[in-house]
Amino acid sequence: MKRRLAGRMISMLTVMMSLVCLCGCKSGVKLQSDMQNVEQRDYATILLVAQGKDGKSYEFSLGIAEEKKVGEESQTEKVSVFCANDFEELAKIYQDVKGKSLSLVHLKTILLTKEQKGVLEEQGDIISQMGENEEIAKTCPVLQVTDKDAFLEYVQDAKEPVGIYLSNLIKLKERQGYHVPWLKDYLKVLREEMDLQIYFLEEEKEGLQVQCRAEVSISS
Repeated sequence: MKRRLAGRMISMLTVMMSLVCLCGCKSGVKLQSDMQNVEQRDYATILLVAQGKDGKSYEFSLGIAEEKKVGEESQTEKVSVFCANDFEELAKIYQDVKGKSLSLVHLKTILLTKEQKGVLEEQGDIISQMGENEEIAKTCPVLQVTDKDAFLEYVQDAKEPVGIYLSNLIKLKERQGYHVPWLKDYLKVLREEMDLQIYFLEEEKEGLQVQCRAEVSISS
C-alpha cells in the first residue's frame, strides 16, 4: 500500500514538474518572441505627408526614433523619406529597404504641407487613410508646415528628440487654452459640415513654435 501511494506521489510530482517546465518554456519563448519583434521594428515618432513624386500619390517623411545608446539621455530621430500611394505600400517599401517593419503606434505628431483654405479637398484622402490605420491614434495632433525641407533639416540636426519637443509645445498651447486639432477632429470635418482652425508649425529664432492662423479654416 505504501509503495503504491509513493508511486502515485512520484507520478503526480513528475506531471507537475512537466507542467512547470512547459509553462516556463512557453513564457520564455513568448518573451524571446516579443524581444525579437521590438528588435525587428522601427518606431516613427513624426510623420510628415507631402505631395508625391515619380507617379506616387504621397511622399512620407518619417522621424524614426534611433536606438538609445549607453550614456545617452534621450533618443533623437533619423529621417527616412519614401514615396507611396498608401500606408500599406509604405510599410512594404520600408520593409524591403530597411529590413525592419515600420510601426506608427508611437507617433507624437502628424504634419501636413498644404495651407489653402480648401485644404481637405487635397488632404481628405490621406486623412481618411490615417483614420483607417489601426496603429495611428485618433488623438495624435495634426499640424501644417510651410517649409518641409527646413523642418526635416531641423530634425536631422537636432540634439534632442523632436517628437517629444513638439509634443511638449502642443501641451503648452493646450494649457494656454488653445485646442490644437487632433486627427479625430480632421476626420470629423470630413464627415460633418463644420469649420476647424488650422495650427502651423513655424521656425523662429528661439526654435519651433506652434501658431494658430485664426483666419484660416476648413470645412467639408
